[in-house]
Amino acid sequence: MRLPGPLGTVPPVTQAAALITAALSALMVLLPALEVDIEGDAVASAGGIKPLLAAVPSYVLFRPWTLLTAGFVETRLVFFLINISALLFMGRYFENIWGSREFAKYAVIVTVSTYTATTLMLYVGYAATLDLSFLFGTQANGLGGLLCGLVVAFKQAVPEHTIVLLRLVSFRAKARRRSGPRDWLRAASLTLRRHAQQLPSIIFVIHLVLFLLGLIHVSFFIETFGMVASWIYIRFYKMQDGIRGDRSETFSFTSFFPDAMQPVLKPISTVVYRFMVKYRLLPPLPGRPLLADIESPAPGQMPPALPLSGEISDADRRRALALRSVEQRMQQQQQQQQQQQQQQQQQAQEQTAAPAAPSFGATEPASASPSASPSRGLSAAASAAASAVASRMHSRANTGA
Repeated sequence: MRLPGPLGTVPPVTQAAALITAALSALMVLLPALEVDIEGDAVASAGGIKPLLAAVPSYVLFRPWTLLTAGFVETRLVFFLINISALLFMGRYFENIWGSREFAKYAVIVTVSTYTATTLMLYVGYAATLDLSFLFGTQANGLGGLLCGLVVAFKQAVPEHTIVLLRLVSFRAKARRRSGPRDWLRAASLTLRRHAQQLPSIIFVIHLVLFLLGLIHVSFFIETFGMVASWIYIRFYKMQDGIRGDRSETFSFTSFFPDAMQPVLKPISTVVYRFMVKYRLLPPLPGRPLLADIESPAPGQMPPALPLSGEISDADRRRALALRSVEQRMQQQQQQQQQQQQQQQQQAQEQTAAPAAPSFGATEPASASPSASPSRGLSAAASAAASAVASRMHSRANTGA
């Protein structure tokens, strides 16, 4: 089933995700809410607790499928329209790059990881405050986790790409600023461009401010864990160009923060990474000791003279992709040239074979002349014999007379 109109160009997995979100959101509205005596975010603002599709901490253990379905349920019309549009835009981009199978795998992993971590955080909130609303009065749902994860993937895929938002403000999804300020106003399109170093960091800061102001609660954990799950999967596990993960410096954890904060955050990320590698929560870097760092070589060791396969820089990766695309284009051109040559040869053969084929008109006597020569000889002999007989009979008649 394909969406009508311009949406028919959307790849199949993105179409399916959009249709599933629309169907589950409509079903969510029709489902009856549970009657609870606890005041919580879901009870107050989203029409009640509905644990059949949304992730509710007290029901997740008995309904584990909600860790997946919650990521494709929207309970507010405004957020539904905004998020479904963003899903169609970003999903089409990444499905065309990664392929349908990889994109579906990425969406499932990020969604399940996001809502698993969010549920665990609500358990921690209950353990710290003994507030039952964390267990019975709060539900987690929405596309926010997957969309924020796609923003992280977008930073990794095109670190120098410019995103135009409503033709008013544009952000540059890049890891580092390597030139001076580039803010300008385009007279042709009246587009104000503001270049930002880290788009995921901007989104995180905005959600953090809203969380500290008390305007959002569960959404902050959903968006945050969505970005973290996406980064972990792409950084360590996702296969791309025959390489597992992206160990380039432009996609390191500290690259999501301003340059002034990176010297402070790098030792912290080193300690956290070594702890997670020690307990087999993350894979170590290939060719390095178990407690090696993700950001820099291990202490007391010199960096390797040649880069390992997992340490290919983003520039090398993009150069390899460019070379591959050039080779593919050359092969396509060669195939087209070969096809043209074959067509020309076939046309030439048809033209040379055309005179030998039987035809009507002036060419028929010429083609029939070899076969007609014996009959012509026989007719000449018969006429000669007839004339001889006639002459004999005439001579007899004269003698008889």
